[in-house]
Amino acid sequence: MLFFFEPDSKNMVITKNNLSAYNNINFYNVGLSYENTRLKFDQSGHSTSKVSEEGSHEIEVRTLDSYNFKDISLIKVDVEGFEQEFIRGSFKTIEKLHPTIAISVYHQPNDFWKIPKLILSIRDDYRIYIRHYTETIYETVMFFIPKNEIS
Repeated sequence: MLFFFEPDSKNMVITKNNLSAYNNINFYNVGLSYENTRLKFDQSGHSTSKVSEEGSHEIEVRTLDSYNFKDISLIKVDVEGFEQEFIRGSFKTIEKLHPTIAISVYHQPNDFWKIPKLILSIRDDYRIYIRHYTETIYETVMFFIPKNEIS
């Protein structure tokens, strides 16, 4: 089973349409954060949208922990600079389920050290890998692989 979270209603419609052939996806039209609340959201970017005080829309956000999932093997996160807030709302899930995590680390200058510090404060039994996917400064992903999955 796959779980897909997207706070932007327009993007959610497009995504559901593009993935309509798959029946194993649960869609959640919310963002993920460190608390259950509503936040301002900026949809003015050319190819991105993000949480921002300058945002003209309001979105619902929840913690991943509030869903109390029983089985998650992989978490992939690219939330346009909100990655650290996502982790803060996912402590219990990461601690309990020990998933592989692929998380963007290029949106905030301190992501390179704060994100691993946060995740390793939850569980210190991850090996960390990093991969850069473009010739620009964007699209750098840090992977946290449970040590017991690596031989």
